[in-house]
Amino acid sequence: MLIDATTAPYVHRYRGVEAYLNSPYPETRDVAVATITGVGSSALGSAALGWNISKALAQPVLAIVPGYRVADVVLQALGGWFGFGLHDYMGTKTVTQNSLANVAPNNASIGRALSGSVPDAPSLHGAPVYRHGSGSSDVLHALMQDRPSPFRLLVGHSKGALQIGNALRSLDPDRTKDVRVVTLGCPIAQDAPGAIYHQYLGLFDALGQLNMWGHWPDHWPPTWHSTNPAMAAGAMASAAA
Repeated sequence: MLIDATTAPYVHRYRGVEAYLNSPYPETRDVAVATITGVGSSALGSAALGWNISKALAQPVLAIVPGYRVADVVLQALGGWFGFGLHDYMGTKTVTQNSLANVAPNNASIGRALSGSVPDAPSLHGAPVYRHGSGSSDVLHALMQDRPSPFRLLVGHSKGALQIGNALRSLDPDRTKDVRVVTLGCPIAQDAPGAIYHQYLGLFDALGQLNMWGHWPDHWPPTWHSTNPAMAAGAMASAAA
């Protein structure tokens, strides 16, 4: 979704990566900020985070919807039980998606239309499988790679931060140089060449602290795991300055 809190009609939906890349509208090429929300986020949750950031920065934001649905029931359970840091480290999402594609391709395709629309997306029995650990990572990787110019600011909340890290990991250094990465509630490895990281973890965020995995934040605001806009706006503005 392309969200611009300053200009009606405010929200534009794109159902495929190629449709977005081939759009005739200059806004799709000019937008410099992209977001990914965490485990369990719906289109509404993704739009809400994108809207808050668009209002804070007074510029459009591309909100990538994770698309968690029936195919993620097992993943949701594992993420809640082990914590999404271990869940990501073990590659559980990729393994489970590949297994579902083998035994139940129809279920493995539910909620996967966006990741399946990535140019040259791999598939198994007609169901999309992942190159970079998750559908959202595949989408962001393709956009960072194939747009005329990469995004300049990436914002991830919770597991969305890990998905940003996965998406950047195999990009050419010229696509990650000077890209600002803001993580909320989940510090990640700062391993993208030339990227600039601003990592926020709440003092009262037990879930985020469980998933630090040795990655320390730059800032400890007095908040919890929720993306309360009253507490998030200042972080976005300082990172974009």
